[in-house]
Order: sequence, then C-alpha cells, then structure tokens
Amino acid sequence: KKINSALSGKNLGVKAVTWKQAAGPIGNMATIIKGALFFFVMMLFVVAIIIIVNTLTMATLERVTEIGMMRAVGAKKSFISSMFIGETAMLSMVFGGAGIITGIIIVKIIPYLNITSDNDMVQLLFGGDKFFPLLSFGDILLVVLQLAAVTVITVIYPVKVATGIVPLDAISRD
Repeated sequence: KKINSALSGKNLGVKAVTWKQAAGPIGNMATIIKGALFFFVMMLFVVAIIIIVNTLTMATLERVTEIGMMRAVGAKKSFISSMFIGETAMLSMVFGGAGIITGIIIVKIIPYLNITSDNDMVQLLFGGDKFFPLLSFGDILLVVLQLAAVTVITVIYPVKVATGIVPLDAISRD
C-alpha cells in the first residue's frame, strides 16, 4: 500500500502487487509443488519412524536373555527402561547430530557451487536463476526439536517390549 501510494503520485502507470498476483497460475503451481513436497517429506518422516521402531524392537528382542537375567538378579523395570532410553538418546544425539551438522555444512557450501537454471519452473522453485538456500537459527532449532520428537516416539514401543521381559523368558530362550 505504501509503495502504491508513492507510485500513484508520480503518474508512472505502474502498480505494486503481491508475489502471487504477479506470478498468476505459475505461482499457484509453485504453491502446489511446495505442498506436494511437504506431503512427500512427511511420508518419509513416518516411514523413517516405522523403520527405526522396527530396528529398535528387533534389537530389544535379540537381548531377551540379557534383560531377563538382569531382571532375575534384581533389575527393576525402571532401570531397564532408563537403559533403553539412554541408549536411544545417545544414538540419536551422535548420529542425528552428525546428520544435522552435515546438512548445515552442505547448505553453506551450495551457494559457492553457483547452481543456475534457465528453466522457468526451476527458477520459480529456486526463487531466482541461482539456487541459494538459506538456513536460519530457527530452522536448525526446528530440526533439533524434530530429532528429539523422533527419539521420544521411536523409543516408546521398544521400552514397552523390554520392560515386559521377565526372568522366565531368559531361561526359556537358552
């Protein structure tokens, strides 16, 4: 509104409009593509959680004898659950942290590669003719929170399985 009021006094015959109004149908297409990419990433997120839960559960089931023996010598369910939560948290911090740091490094290196495109649709997705990704502190904080959420979600079922193991399971396995 400020720009239009400044331009109207000059009688230049131009008018400032929003990005979506200026881009027209192509702008709507970019919004649709952005939504589709978000949906695809969310599906990958769900699949990754399922795979991690499956892996942790299988690792738990491979340790039935060990857990059963710990329970037989007096380990409480709280000790078993804290052991699994601690192991999962360590794995998450080390490998999730390594992934976050690697991602930050890659995002910082990409602008130096001068990736360009002449394709209008790709330029629309890039936001210009050069691919110049931006990374803010908020983005990094969001990724760290997502890592914490995945860690909490994925440890729930394996801990439930581990705390359900009784000493009799250890004896009956071997």
